[in-house]
Amino acid sequence: MCSLTEELSPEDDERTVSSASLCMSPGAESERGVAPLCSSTPFAMRLTNGYDVLDNRERRHVDSCDTINGNVNVHIVSESTNSMDVLSGGESDAGDTLSRRNNNSISSRTAYCGEAQRRRGDVTYFVAKELLMTERTYKRDLELVTVTWSRHVGRVACAGAEGAEASALARGCLALEPLALPAGALLARLDRALATAPHSRNDNEEPEYKKIADMLHDYLTNIYDAYEQYALGAGALVALVESARRRGGAGARAAAEFDATSPLPLAALLLRPLHRALHLRRLAHELSVGGCGGRARAALEVSTRMAALALQQLPHVENHSALCQVQRDITGYDKLLVAEREFIRLGCLYKHSTKGLQQRMLFLFSDLLLIASKCSVSQFRAHLALPLHSLQLLPSDLPHSFTLSGEDTCVVVTAGSAAEQAGWCDALAAAIERARERPTHVDTQLTPAHTDESSSGGGGGAGGALTFVCWHRAASLTRQHLNLAMRTQLSGYLLRKFKNSHGWQKLWVVFAAFTLFFYKSWQDETPLASLPLLGYAVCAPAPEDGIDKEFVFKLQFKNHVYFFRADSHFTYTSFEPIGGPSSGWLVLVLFRGSGPSLTTTHPDEGPPMGSKLVGAATGLIYVSV
Repeated sequence: MCSLTEELSPEDDERTVSSASLCMSPGAESERGVAPLCSSTPFAMRLTNGYDVLDNRERRHVDSCDTINGNVNVHIVSESTNSMDVLSGGESDAGDTLSRRNNNSISSRTAYCGEAQRRRGDVTYFVAKELLMTERTYKRDLELVTVTWSRHVGRVACAGAEGAEASALARGCLALEPLALPAGALLARLDRALATAPHSRNDNEEPEYKKIADMLHDYLTNIYDAYEQYALGAGALVALVESARRRGGAGARAAAEFDATSPLPLAALLLRPLHRALHLRRLAHELSVGGCGGRARAALEVSTRMAALALQQLPHVENHSALCQVQRDITGYDKLLVAEREFIRLGCLYKHSTKGLQQRMLFLFSDLLLIASKCSVSQFRAHLALPLHSLQLLPSDLPHSFTLSGEDTCVVVTAGSAAEQAGWCDALAAAIERARERPTHVDTQLTPAHTDESSSGGGGGAGGALTFVCWHRAASLTRQHLNLAMRTQLSGYLLRKFKNSHGWQKLWVVFAAFTLFFYKSWQDETPLASLPLLGYAVCAPAPEDGIDKEFVFKLQFKNHVYFFRADSHFTYTSFEPIGGPSSGWLVLVLFRGSGPSLTTTHPDEGPPMGSKLVGAATGLIYVSV
């Protein structure tokens, strides 16, 4: 959960049309016949009901027909904090509505161009757009390390820290530079390819975006050697940063300050190139099966090798990062970082006591179960450390409950639902069985609680955000869920509407770490707000919602309801992935209880991990986890 402290970026260029894969809307003040700057969508002149081109001056006064994929009378409104917050006003569920910013003049009387509608069957075009949108966010992620984190490291050096510490912290910045420069070049090439105005191109000339397979192959072959070197050393880079954080001092404070203002934790940003390889492999696969020829197959071959390098490193590094983050989230037990220990699951349950039900946070590892409670805005205090090899899992007569019995402990725990109970019982039973097969000594002695959160970088920053969302929403996360949260990322413009509002807002949205980050435009560095999605259900709008538009999906948690609209069926739904997270806004991977769930218009339950979810009004929806 990012801290939103900076002011909004300068006013958007009025000639800038939506350059996202998820919203194709030339601004209401676009100059006639001029291709907009930084545009991924060919410029389309606005048409009235009589199909006459209006002059800019007339557009300011004439209430012409706004069109979105053939649907008319869709108002894109400018919302201010007086009428509609970035996150709905009046909703204050803990962990839901986060920091808000003034949201004036986000979009005004915007119309979607019809180019996407004409190309709705052109997979090449939509893959090119998705690559452009996600590449913008990927480049920003790299800059967070090579520029922003580099400044923090510079301050560490100036503060008189040991030269070895500053040098170790700077290694991540230097290692990413060979990847950041080619990423910028690819982004510029994609911008040019997708910004060409259709009326300025000969109908017999192949559009630039058709060359996306060539662009992708050239890019992958250009960075392969640098990528291989980075992938092999990524684990060491993360370990260096985590080691500096554990030692405390200037390095730990710098990392804590960085995480407090970054949408993603530093460790996840250092692993971003590895995550990106999985995404590029899926896009190359889409181009290959879409009939883009030999260059697409060559790009798929290179991206597959890169993804294999990433998958060799990710399991160990992600587990180490999870252990380090949980250690920062917990006070009162400082012995989590043990060789061969694996993180399994965390979540909020309720412990029975003589005083009644007490909310507790459970952290399950391969050899240990920690039971803690929230003690501050950024940390949990450990109450019990139970070795799994001496633990017994017993049934309970109480609803959604089970009993944990050890040498000196007997704890009755209640989950919020039957699915939550089943998930915990399955995970505990499997972990206890494995721990008994390979029993090891586990130090269960609690340590004095520390109150200096600034030096340890507690969970209040980007790294520990999901842990605290679990606490507030009584949710759980498995290791697989947590890894998927860090690997998955979507970017693009979406139209957003609240349950009781009439207009739609256009926002640049980044989906990462199971959170929607809302920006005014893709150029902005600081999000207007963020919405954690753990516990939310995702579905197509119901008839009673009164939304008769294409490509709209609904997010709901209790009485919190949001509607979002994509630009096409391709970006609304997902397609068959080959490794890595699937794409599509309707298949935001949300979790309840022990596994993923997709709420649809029918009562079918979500399938188990590793399978596909099917549903929704406009076609099949797949989630591969």
